[in-house]
Amino acid sequence: MPEEWPVWAGPPSGVHGRWSLSERLAPGGLRWGITFSDGRRAWSPGLSPWSELPDGTPLEQWLPLAPFLEGLARPSIYAETWTRDVWLWPLPPPGPVSVTCSWPDRGIAPTTCEVDGGALRAASLHAEPVWE
Repeated sequence: MPEEWPVWAGPPSGVHGRWSLSERLAPGGLRWGITFSDGRRAWSPGLSPWSELPDGTPLEQWLPLAPFLEGLARPSIYAETWTRDVWLWPLPPPGPVSVTCSWPDRGIAPTTCEVDGGALRAASLHAEPVWE
């Protein structure tokens, strides 16, 4: 995780991007991130990978330069719960994957747990395409 969580100021003008993971997050809002076993990281709110897409390059011929988290649809909020489906790209390498969460406005300090990157890769074999 970064030493300080980045403050999201909204999408840069003219940039195509979904930005939904960062939607409506105040500077002290919920923050979370992923650290792969090889040290690569993705966190919210990060820059949209779509802002790096070179003009005229078809999406199917382009790969982002770094891992990223992308929100799928809007969060579900009920009573005191908040859930969100996310897409992490790329699949992590085998080994531990650290998942960190913090919420400064609610007094929640960064908290980290580890999951098995190999198990995530195995689970991905059962994934369905989001779009074709």
